[in-house]
Amino acid sequence: MKKLLALLMALVMAASMAACGNSTQNETADTDKEAADMPAETDAEEPEADGEGAEAEYVIRYAFTSPQNSQVGRIAEGFKERVEELSGGRITVEMYPDAQLGDKAANLESVRAGELEMCDASASDMSSYCPRWSVFSFPYMFDNSREMLDVVRSEAVFEKLDADTTAAGFKIVTFADFGSRNVFANKAIRTPEDAKGIKIRVMNDPILAKTMELMGFSAISLGWSEVYTAMQQKTIDALEQNEALCADNMLFEVADTYSYTEQFRIPGIQYMSAKFFDSLPAELKEAVVQAGIENEESIYEWFPEYNQASIDVLKENGVEFVEVDKGAFIEATASIKDYYFGLDTTPEDAQELYDAMMAARDEIRGE
Repeated sequence: MKKLLALLMALVMAASMAACGNSTQNETADTDKEAADMPAETDAEEPEADGEGAEAEYVIRYAFTSPQNSQVGRIAEGFKERVEELSGGRITVEMYPDAQLGDKAANLESVRAGELEMCDASASDMSSYCPRWSVFSFPYMFDNSREMLDVVRSEAVFEKLDADTTAAGFKIVTFADFGSRNVFANKAIRTPEDAKGIKIRVMNDPILAKTMELMGFSAISLGWSEVYTAMQQKTIDALEQNEALCADNMLFEVADTYSYTEQFRIPGIQYMSAKFFDSLPAELKEAVVQAGIENEESIYEWFPEYNQASIDVLKENGVEFVEVDKGAFIEATASIKDYYFGLDTTPEDAQELYDAMMAARDEIRGE
């Protein structure tokens, strides 16, 4: 009986396959006949050259916490323009400003997990995933923004940064110039003595917080999207940021004195999900990398003028700009490196990254 059942099943399967074959052949024959009977089209449109008009194959959702009409928004638009052009329309970028998809910490985690394609954050924000990146929170490391960019893009340094972020689930797309970070409060902060008792907002990095404490402040870690309300409600008394983002986010409504302490030059970074980047074909990976570098160079061209316009906006809204005793702040924070490298929690490879950065900086300076 088992042999008989097996034989019957085999016969049924064979008959079904034959029927399918005949059906397919008949359908093919009918289709060919219909095609033959149809008149030839003489003016069919040719596909557009270089991928123009092609439907996007990949969508990049790009999240940031600042308004669309801001420095961060302009950086995002620059990347969008370049990558869509370089990919021939195969990649499109959708922007989500004003913390629509969450604050920086939430966006970074979504990018790391591959749930979001791209976001904006700073180098110090990455210290939560790459602990040795706390070295970006050392004060007074760079004389100017060009020096900072040349250091992070130097071969020895970028190789380490790229390896760190890739291992953590990210891809560096663009390093952005955000100028120097200074203190914005409702009183002048000219010396460490003036900073005593002032609660200042800092990014989520313990070394950055320690640096501000050495400057005399009480440091409070808050997401950027919380700063305006925290200033309004007196949860904090001050923040430290560049002029452009203070103007872009209308912080002149809650603070009126901008003190040029210039403690940090920390690159902003446009991070892409490594999962998303790895899913792209080789030619589109190349387009993303090239778009990031072209956008990066563009930022360093337009940012000084943009920042000056932001200073003008702040002044028009009653903000006073004051010079400080920077030497006093440099002296007050000089111990931060020894403090950091003396901690049991400091990664063993942190010194390696810092030394590479300083070697690149000294070479650039000709020292």
